[in-house]
Amino acid sequence: MNLMNRRPRNHAFPRGLVPLALSAVVMVSMLHVPGTAVAQDGLPPDWCRLDAPGLWRDLREKARAAGTREVGDCPAGGDPARLPERLVVPLPCGRYLDMVRVDIPVKALLDHLPVVIGGAPDDADVLTRQVQGAREIAISGAFSLAAEGLAAGYEGMERRAYWMASHEWTILQQALVDSGAFDAAARGEDTADACKQAEQLVQGADDRRVLPATNLSWYDAQNNLRALNAYVIAQGNRLIDQGGAPLIPWEQGSTGFFRLPTEEEWEFAARGGVNGIAVLGPLHSVTDPASGRARTPELKEIANLGRTRGGETVAGVGGYLPNLLGIFDTVGNASELVHDLFGLVRPDREHGATGGMVLRGGNSLTPDTVIGIAHRQEVPPFDVSGEGRSPVAGMRVVLTSPVISRGYDPSGNRASDLPNPELERKIEESLRELVAVRSTAGASFRDEARNLLSQLQTDLSAANAGVASAEQVSRVTTALEQSEAAINEARVAEIRARVRSAVDGILLIRNISAISLVWLADLEKARAQVQQVTDSRRAQLEERIDKAFENVDRRIAIIGVQVSELQNTLRVLAQADPELVENARREISQGLRAAGIELYDEWAWPLYDGALERVRALPGTDLTAELTQRLDIFAKERAEKYGR
Repeated sequence: MNLMNRRPRNHAFPRGLVPLALSAVVMVSMLHVPGTAVAQDGLPPDWCRLDAPGLWRDLREKARAAGTREVGDCPAGGDPARLPERLVVPLPCGRYLDMVRVDIPVKALLDHLPVVIGGAPDDADVLTRQVQGAREIAISGAFSLAAEGLAAGYEGMERRAYWMASHEWTILQQALVDSGAFDAAARGEDTADACKQAEQLVQGADDRRVLPATNLSWYDAQNNLRALNAYVIAQGNRLIDQGGAPLIPWEQGSTGFFRLPTEEEWEFAARGGVNGIAVLGPLHSVTDPASGRARTPELKEIANLGRTRGGETVAGVGGYLPNLLGIFDTVGNASELVHDLFGLVRPDREHGATGGMVLRGGNSLTPDTVIGIAHRQEVPPFDVSGEGRSPVAGMRVVLTSPVISRGYDPSGNRASDLPNPELERKIEESLRELVAVRSTAGASFRDEARNLLSQLQTDLSAANAGVASAEQVSRVTTALEQSEAAINEARVAEIRARVRSAVDGILLIRNISAISLVWLADLEKARAQVQQVTDSRRAQLEERIDKAFENVDRRIAIIGVQVSELQNTLRVLAQADPELVENARREISQGLRAAGIELYDEWAWPLYDGALERVRALPGTDLTAELTQRLDIFAKERAEKYGR
C-alpha cells in the first residue's frame, strides 16, 4: 500500500526530532505475519515495553529499588475464555493491546448500578457547572461473571464486566491502521511490507516516549475501530477454524467487539471502578507505591500538564501513576473521545439538546485549576475547516458485546444467528423481580390494584370485549409496573446508602476511640512541659492546652451521637428486605476490597454484622449502651488513664 495515496492526517508523531535509529526492540517486534498471533500464555516476557509502558516503568522502578538491572517479566495475560482481569490482545507486527477488566456488581440481567459522575468545583462559573455538573447515571457490563471472577452463564452471575484499555491509543497502534497492517492481516495476507511502513511511522519511539495518537477526529476514531475489529474478528475466526480459541472474549454466542467507551463507562473506569466512583473528587485514587494502600494523589503524580522533555504537547503514555484498576493517563496528556454526544447538565437531569462529540479528562493544555476526571469538552463533528479536531484529542478503546447476545452452541458452533431462549427467560425473571411489590409505602394497595387489573383482563378476554378496553387496561398495568420498578430502584439506592452510612459510622467511632488516646497522651505530655515554664507565657499555654482538651472532649462526644444514629439506621435495615440489605453489603464490601481498602474487613464489617443481628433479634430494645461498649473499644482505658 502506498502511504502517499492515503488521506493525510496529523497524528502528532514526534516532530522536530533529530532522526533516530529505530530501537532494536521496535524493529524486531514490527516484523510479524498474521496467522501467527501469540497465545495468551505465550507472550514475550517484555511484551509491555512498548505496548503498555506504564507496566514496564513499574517493573523498571522495582528493579532499581532492588538494586538490580534485571527487569522482571511483564504481567501475563489471561485466557479470553475465562474473562481474565488482564486481557492482552496480540496485534499485527508484534504489537499488543493491553485491556483491564472493569466489574459492576449485579446479579440479574436488568440490574444496574446507580452511581454519581461528574462534579464541578464549588467556585466554578455557571458554564462549568452546567458542562460537567454531578449527575446520577446507571451502569452495567456486557460479560457475565460468577463470584470467583470466572466466565459464567446467567445462573450464579455475581457481576457483569467490560474491558478498558490500560493506555491511550498510541502512535504504534495508529501506525497499524495507517500502514494497512490491520487490513492486510484481516485478509490473511503477509504483513511484512505493511509492518515496514508502520516501522517508518514511529521512528524514535522507545519505552519512555510512546506518544498517544492525537489530532483525531470522530471519523478517524471510527476508522481505527473498524480496522481493529476487522482484524480481531478475522483472526479469531481463523483460530476457531483451527480448533483454537478466539482472540477476545465472547458473551454466550456473540463475539465481543471494540468501540469508544460511553461517558458512563469512561468515568466509572477512570475513577477506579466500584470503589473509586464513591469519591467524587477531581482526581482518581492511586495505590501508594511504598505502602500499597489507596490514597489521593497530587495532580503532578498522575497527569502530564504540558511539561515534556522533548517539547511535544503530549508525553509518552504510562509515565504517571495509574488509578486503582491500573488504568493510566485518564487525567491530562491527551483528551479522550467517547461514544456519546454532548449535552449540558441541568440540576435535575441531562439537558435535552444534543450537540457534537465529547472529549473527556482534559489534556496537557487544560489549566490546572479545572483539570480532572469530570472535565468535559465539546468538539463538533464538522466545522469550517472540515472534520472537527483538537490537536490534543486522542482515544481509548473498550471491549464489550451486544446486549442481546446470541445463543451458545455447546458443540462449539459459533454461528451468529442462534436464538438465545435462556436470555429471554432470565430477562423475564429479572423483570418480575424488578416490578415485584415489596414492603414499601402503599404496597398493599398497589398489589390489590394489580390483582384487580389482572382479573379485569381475564374477564374482558372471556367476554370478547373491545380492543380499546383491553388496551386501556394494559396501559394501566404497564404504568403500575413502571411505578413499582421506580419505587424498587429508589429503595435499593436507599438501602445501599444506609448500609454504607452504618459501616462508615462504625469505622468513625472506632477511629475516634483509638486516636483519642493519642490526642490525650500528647496533651498530657504538653501539660507536663508547661508546668516547667516559669515566665509569663505559662498562663497562655495552659489556656491553649485546656482548649485542646475541650476539643478532644467534643470529638469523644461524637461517639455518643454516632451510636444513636447508627442504632436508628440499623433499625431501618433490620426491617428491610434481608436480601436487598445483604446485596448492598456485598457490593460495598467487594468494591472496597477491590480497591485495596482492607480496613473495613478488619475494623468495621464484623461489628456491623453483629450489631445488625442484635437489632434484628431485639427490635424494640434500646441497645445504645451495648453498642457503645462494642464500638468504643478504648473507652475503659481512656477513663482509667485520663478520666474521660
